[in-house]
Amino acid sequence: MSAEQNPAKWHHFVPRMLLRGFATDKDLICAVRLPGDTTFTATTKSVAAKKHLYSVDAVGQAPDAFEKILSEVEGDASRIIRQVIEGRTRLTEEDRNGLAFFIALQAARGPEMKRSMEHVASEALRMQIGAGGKPALRRRIAESQGREATDAEVDALWDRVMEPGATLVSMTNLKFVKQIVMTAEQLLPYISGRPWTVHRFEQRSLIVSDSPVGLIPHPDDDDDPWGGTGFMTAWGITFPLSRKVGILMSDPMVFADLVPVERVRAGHFDQTMQGTAAVEKLFNEMTVRGAREWIYHHPDDAKFVPDDLPEPDPLSFQFVGDRIEFSGEPIFLQPSPAE
Repeated sequence: MSAEQNPAKWHHFVPRMLLRGFATDKDLICAVRLPGDTTFTATTKSVAAKKHLYSVDAVGQAPDAFEKILSEVEGDASRIIRQVIEGRTRLTEEDRNGLAFFIALQAARGPEMKRSMEHVASEALRMQIGAGGKPALRRRIAESQGREATDAEVDALWDRVMEPGATLVSMTNLKFVKQIVMTAEQLLPYISGRPWTVHRFEQRSLIVSDSPVGLIPHPDDDDDPWGGTGFMTAWGITFPLSRKVGILMSDPMVFADLVPVERVRAGHFDQTMQGTAAVEKLFNEMTVRGAREWIYHHPDDAKFVPDDLPEPDPLSFQFVGDRIEFSGEPIFLQPSPAE
């Protein structure tokens, strides 16, 4: 049978072509589950993949249509990455933009993005229902089912809605893949518009994760507990291409009002530097900070994994602040029925 009749079930959210840069010649790579209590060696085929992550159910589209689109982007990025690893010092504007889009995709395509969007939508629904209390929930049930709900039904549904971490809103894969493309396009200017430095390491090595784009906080953001670090505000962005080569996309503000951004995006201020121990530690710390559940490294590079690994964090973004608890009573007074 053809590949068209047997679409792939397992979809890599970190492409194998990238993982191979951290694997042995026999395609073996070490996987470390945060916070470091589980470690094993496997092939790159067996890690950073999820079943039917990008399978779509749409009229006129094959289930693996988006996976094929990703494969084309990855194929072009693989060529560019290989050339950079082999010593290419200057990318054409087209190749630079292609690699920037691949990096943007890596920031948008992981399963944590889908979970995060479902979490935010679910939390918004929980707050909406919580504000109305059980009386409003009872009316919702009556409207949807055409009958009065029992107290037991209302209580059971209330408990489910208020359960911490409950997924109340599910996102279809079709909506998810559309969100991936839109997010990548939005992130692209904040990646391509920075000066890039390719760091090459001889004695030191880099690691990679299930979410390999690292965001370096701006020093001025240390006292802002609400700001967080995003692609617009980050001082720098790290992206490991292999265990011996990584790209640091640094602060674009050094060129603000001095040179046209088009020159930055064309790579006129890109450079190559010899990697140092300090830069290796920066890369690997940012990789760990961005990881959601897994870190991957070459079997010989365990000593470059930072000692203090965080607990797994399945969400890339979520509501900030204390969780509001609801008693079941309406927060706002309900209008009296007209007499």
